Amino acid sequence: MKLCYVVWFTIVPAVLIHLSGISSVWAEDIQDPSLKTPEALQIVVETTGFRGPKGFTRVDICTVVDAQSLQFVPQKDAFVAQLQYAVTLSDSAGQKAKVKTWTQNISVPDMNAPRQAGAVVREIVGLDLPPKTYRLELSAEDIYSGKTGIFEAWLQVRNFDRKDLSISDLLFATKITPQEEAGKFVKNGWHIVPNVSHRYRAGEPVRVYFEIYNLKRPKDQSAEPLILGYSFTDSSGMQVKKFPSRRIRVSGESFVKTETIATDGLNAGVYFFQIEAFDRGTREHVRQRRAIFLFSDELSEEAQDQLRYFKDIRYIASSKDLSSYAALTTEAECMDFLKAFWRKMDPTPGTPLNERLREHMTRIQFADEHFGSEAHKRGSDTDKGRVYIKYGPPDDRDFEQSSENFAGAIEKWTYDRSKRYLFVFQDRRRYGVYELIHSTMPGELYNPNWKESQ
Repeated sequence: MKLCYVVWFTIVPAVLIHLSGISSVWAEDIQDPSLKTPEALQIVVETTGFRGPKGFTRVDICTVVDAQSLQFVPQKDAFVAQLQYAVTLSDSAGQKAKVKTWTQNISVPDMNAPRQAGAVVREIVGLDLPPKTYRLELSAEDIYSGKTGIFEAWLQVRNFDRKDLSISDLLFATKITPQEEAGKFVKNGWHIVPNVSHRYRAGEPVRVYFEIYNLKRPKDQSAEPLILGYSFTDSSGMQVKKFPSRRIRVSGESFVKTETIATDGLNAGVYFFQIEAFDRGTREHVRQRRAIFLFSDELSEEAQDQLRYFKDIRYIASSKDLSSYAALTTEAECMDFLKAFWRKMDPTPGTPLNERLREHMTRIQFADEHFGSEAHKRGSDTDKGRVYIKYGPPDDRDFEQSSENFAGAIEKWTYDRSKRYLFVFQDRRRYGVYELIHSTMPGELYNPNWKESQ
């Protein structure tokens, strides 16, 4: 198998919280499954359902692995890597319903190919499954390095073997071209390069493949046209961009369709692309939607702040980690380090959300908003900001105004977790920036005679 290439984009922190699995949605308030091992491969997984043999649904499971994370070894006139895949589907009672394992061989002529930014390895496997809910676990192991990426999610397999009008899941693509020859990524005469991440540059078109089933066409007269409507909506379902309806005359009970949809006028963000089908003959109406993510080279102010929060580990990382981080020379190396760092900090690695990262970002935002000053110093750069980010909100705060005994206001923070720890801050310069003058927390400034120095 040859390497495929797409742009492997740096993900902003709102997404990094959910590293790195993709289902049909992707936003901070719409959680996605994630990798759960510290030394995981960079892997993204998507499932798409279509009508299969009678009584079954064909589920295509597509994976994308970052080629730079694989170990290639020399072999004759090439360099090769091997990925061992395993898919396990379990029912709601935990009983295994389907298990499949296979190996993918990757060959490149030289080591420059997998090192290029954006080099990825794609794989796809199709399973015919009875419609119901499964627990899906997919693992991909790099045979030569031993690194493994694991994806876990609940999989709702839809039933298309019915009498009513229905639309398959939407398959987003980076490229769709006609192809008569059979192939791993060929579906009904179309060669489809799946866009597993659903990420598109704002202003560039979205390509999509879908199928419609169970049309009721009369045999003795011309059928009424099928009307298709396309739109983009926000997460609440409100329409933000609508396209003119399209009338299609179909002779069979099902058909396949590809579309290229413009995103002009849409800002970067999370949207749902929605398809509606209306059969004028039977008056049946059905809709199907799936999330896409439009990005821009220019990050919004909010995204820039989130990226800064994600990178700011100065108060919580060990001296060893900070030294390693400081020694890195490229942005890619820094991002890889940070991803691994936050996976290590995740208190619940088997769940979609990294609670520690979310808490960290919330603390920095709070510090910036509440502990800054007119001296144009960020709240997160102050002593109070550092303590808040490192230890969280105090259990008790006591404030004393300036008096003849104190040259500047005093604020005391008390933490009662496990032991009672005290932090004393003082606005000595009267700029509104409180400096730490005493603490009983181990490793912090200890000055039990702080009152005498006032």
